[in-house]
Amino acid sequence: MPPLLAAGLSLVPGAGHWVVGKRGKAVAFFAIDLGIICTIFFFKSPIAPFLACFIYVMIMVPAVVETYVLARGGVSQFSESKPYIVLLLLTTGFSALPLLWQSHVFSKRIKIAWSIAIPVLTVLWFCFLGVYGIRLFNHAKSWLS
Repeated sequence: MPPLLAAGLSLVPGAGHWVVGKRGKAVAFFAIDLGIICTIFFFKSPIAPFLACFIYVMIMVPAVVETYVLARGGVSQFSESKPYIVLLLLTTGFSALPLLWQSHVFSKRIKIAWSIAIPVLTVLWFCFLGVYGIRLFNHAKSWLS
């Protein structure tokens, strides 16, 4: 596979990994892609598309670099980086769990802990938005007026 073609396919994170033979990472990135698509279509907030685009770029750029290196025969461990996976867990939530579970840099105990923490953090986040989100929105609206 030519390196530039693999990198180009990674403009859809996961596609480049699929063609260079990293099927587990490809499926994990496809799950994140699905999460981004769901964010764009199901969240009616005007901020949601901007956040989804930010997350997409944050995932796409490393995927392009990694597949380029892999297609050239090199070894890239970007998607095996602990900080990168934690960042994806905190920004994409559930959709990053497949990437966590196929990673070799986390112990099983830590994977279980993150798999429990992500739903708990999600519930807390939605509770926060339910209680304070409307107040913050109204405050910002009055501040801008």
